[in-house]
Amino acid sequence: MKGHHKMASMLTETARQTLEDGMNTVVNLPLKSITRTLHIPWRMLTDEELAEAEEKLKKFPEPEWINDDKSRVSWDWVYAVGRIDLAAMQRKYRYAPYEIQIFRIGDAAIVGLKGEPFVEAQLEIKKRSPAPFTTVAHFCNGNAGYLPTLKAFEGGGYETRTGKQSKHCKEALEMVTQTTIAMLYELFSE
Repeated sequence: MKGHHKMASMLTETARQTLEDGMNTVVNLPLKSITRTLHIPWRMLTDEELAEAEEKLKKFPEPEWINDDKSRVSWDWVYAVGRIDLAAMQRKYRYAPYEIQIFRIGDAAIVGLKGEPFVEAQLEIKKRSPAPFTTVAHFCNGNAGYLPTLKAFEGGGYETRTGKQSKHCKEALEMVTQTTIAMLYELFSE
């Protein structure tokens, strides 16, 4: 059985069992929500990074194709475009807005985070949440790019390469994690 068929079968069995066992109706379930927008500082481009991006786009004003049928673009060209876009955003805005939303449904918390915060933060939020049940979802309310851990910056990689897809200060993930945990405590204080 293929993986997706196995998953569908398991989900179907869970739904069947839930319906067979019956579901309890809950009355007066606490329903609340909270939203905050952080103003996260940019990770500023260096003069060298910006100069390299400008040079790449001067040489290749159209995509730099890496194959004859023009189906694959050079990643360096993609990053150059992203860096030029980021430089324009940094000139226009002092900070990057980052929205955090949390919904409380009884004993459950649903946390909505922008972009792709690294899983270590999502696990930390779940571990420290005062809610008995916490789910963390990302890619909510827009794309904020990657939010890597400080350790990931030491190792490097495409998620940490400064550009439009990875633009926040290195401390951004910690800021989001701590704010989210404080919001959970605020929401579950009653």
